[in-house]
Amino acid sequence: MKKFPRALALLLIVFALVALFYSIIIPIFEGPDEDDHFRFAKFIADNRALPVQLFEPGGGIAGHQGWHPPLYYSLVALVIAPLDTSDHEQHLTRNYAATFVGDPACCGRNIYYHFDSQNFPYTRTPLAVHLARLLSIFFSAITVAATFFITATILESHHELPLTTYHLPLLAAAFVAFNPSFLFASALVSNDASLAALSSLVLLMWTRWLAARAACDLKSSALIGVLLALALLTKTTALGLVPLAILVFAYLAFRARNLRLFISTTGIFLAIILFVAGWWFARNQMVYGDPLALKLVQVSALFPRSGELTPPELFQISLPWMWQTFWGGPTPGDFSPALLIALALFTFVALLGFTFYVLRFTHHVLRIPLFFLTAWLAFIFIAQLRFITMTTGADQGRYLFPAISVIALILALVFQEIMFYVLRFTHLSFAHFSFVIPSFVICSFFILALFVPFAYTLPAYARPARASANDLARITNHAQFNFADQIELLGYDLESRVVKPGENLRVTLYWRARAPMRESYRVFVHVIGKNDVSAGGADVIPARGAFPTLYWKPGDALRDGVTIPILPNATPGKYALEIGLYPVEKNGARLSVIETGDDRALVDAIKIAPRHAITIAPRVGAPFGDAIELADYAVETTQDHTRIILYWRARTTIEQDYTMFAHALDANGKMIGQVDQQPQAGNYPTSIWSAGEIIRDEFILPLSPRVIIGLYRADTGERLPTPNGDSFELNLAGTNK
Repeated sequence: MKKFPRALALLLIVFALVALFYSIIIPIFEGPDEDDHFRFAKFIADNRALPVQLFEPGGGIAGHQGWHPPLYYSLVALVIAPLDTSDHEQHLTRNYAATFVGDPACCGRNIYYHFDSQNFPYTRTPLAVHLARLLSIFFSAITVAATFFITATILESHHELPLTTYHLPLLAAAFVAFNPSFLFASALVSNDASLAALSSLVLLMWTRWLAARAACDLKSSALIGVLLALALLTKTTALGLVPLAILVFAYLAFRARNLRLFISTTGIFLAIILFVAGWWFARNQMVYGDPLALKLVQVSALFPRSGELTPPELFQISLPWMWQTFWGGPTPGDFSPALLIALALFTFVALLGFTFYVLRFTHHVLRIPLFFLTAWLAFIFIAQLRFITMTTGADQGRYLFPAISVIALILALVFQEIMFYVLRFTHLSFAHFSFVIPSFVICSFFILALFVPFAYTLPAYARPARASANDLARITNHAQFNFADQIELLGYDLESRVVKPGENLRVTLYWRARAPMRESYRVFVHVIGKNDVSAGGADVIPARGAFPTLYWKPGDALRDGVTIPILPNATPGKYALEIGLYPVEKNGARLSVIETGDDRALVDAIKIAPRHAITIAPRVGAPFGDAIELADYAVETTQDHTRIILYWRARTTIEQDYTMFAHALDANGKMIGQVDQQPQAGNYPTSIWSAGEIIRDEFILPLSPRVIIGLYRADTGERLPTPNGDSFELNLAGTNK
């Protein structure tokens, strides 16, 4: 045991440094409800009193977290009280377009916009937030240490593999310390970390009693009463510990055959809770008419579900998201599926190994502590399932953190089983094996803890580099569009001018700020065809949401890539790019272009090609000029009209837009009907045809014995020559298809 404190001290130091790193790189108020957690603490610091919440959404001036028990917030208030936080509201410019899952390219992961005043060296409100985060890190370090000692106590209860007690407690603690989501929770202003710490300390005392490593007497039962009372003053979730604690006292009294022990320990335990925490529930009863303030919570803090929770929703959405956010860190929606699958397999093996572990040891000295620990985990899980049925947003893995020490213990015991069976069947050296495997896993989770912020968190919040003079000099398509004298479009690059339905079109825009902007503008880039029919588009905040226009200073230039998904059912044809800006949440208030007076810039031609190329064996091959030929045609006749289907082939690229004419002639050569249009009713002009491409076009004429077709330029009337002049007569006999 002499090695435990050194190993644990090293782990706690590393944990604190990594958690501090998370705290620094995560902008303030970017955690779940961190804004309202801080608002509650600030209210206590400013008013030296607890708030009286309102029965309305938001709860009033203290925010929608103001119904929580006040212990954690009072401690934060003590820390931040000397600081001037009057600039608090200035840091709450909300990004209403933020997205938490899916592609963040639209608008970013940031809940709020973050200005230079939040950068180091911290002052005023940013300093207060970071000091409060340090308090959360302190509480989380307690959870890590408690996990270590819970696991050590369990492993000391038998001596079959004594050397593992030097490594497995550290492994369990590392599961907690290097869980990215736990590090994230540790780096926020939130009562989650303090509840996890106090819950873990209660579990540690239970474990020591049940494993006969400490005596349950009046002094220790009073201590656990204090811990549980403090947990109740942190979050009412801790109420689940009270009946379990009474069951622990009952079992210990039964084991000692001492009824007086149960009465005395339970009595002092409940008396301490009533003395330390009872006032809070009495206040709720007096102020809100409910000791748990449940009615207040439902009205002011929850977002009611629109309908009942269905099994498919539970198993396909809620539980997977709970799993993802238990591991996923600051941006769980970005976690790769491969990583989640690996963690799922790891956990499945852990649960299987834990089952074997429990079954293999029949002695109650092991089974009883594990029963009470897993009972607490089961309570937390069931309580969260109940919470999910009541409100949206309750499927977050952080709600399992009060029992994270139990989860870590289960994972550690798996390696106990792995070592037992491997040693049994391979006769490997136990001393080396018991050190190498836990060390490897600890290092793996440490790497995971560092991988997440570098792979997901920093890219989600980092501002992009400004476009340099060299970047601007390399613009492929220069432009000059001044939007309301605030921002100008300098040009754009296109990855391709030809795209198919269902594919993505990549556009790079070059912007420059002309003046300070007081609005966050969305950039829209739409692919617009005839009659402004859209074939796809993207409305984004610049730099994947990380560089909103509120941050821009006059002269700032940005090279920003935008990916436009083309609609799967987009009609092939000629399109243009429609580019512009509008304030977030104000789609109808587009900025006008000074040069044109329009509310958009229309640039360049984009071709949407057919999803599948037409392939035919040319039967006609009639040339029209040097660039176009009629490859084939078909005629379908009814009693009163003729339907013509033409198959044109481009011999080479074509610069001009030619209009097709088709004249229906009677037996005397008199025209009785005509069609003049660019191919495919103007949607697929000849200027976008690719060399070798076959284009299908069709139209209807009155029933007639003769039809002639041709191509001409609309601006000059000049027809393309054919071998027989300037038109081609279709053979209506024998072509019906």
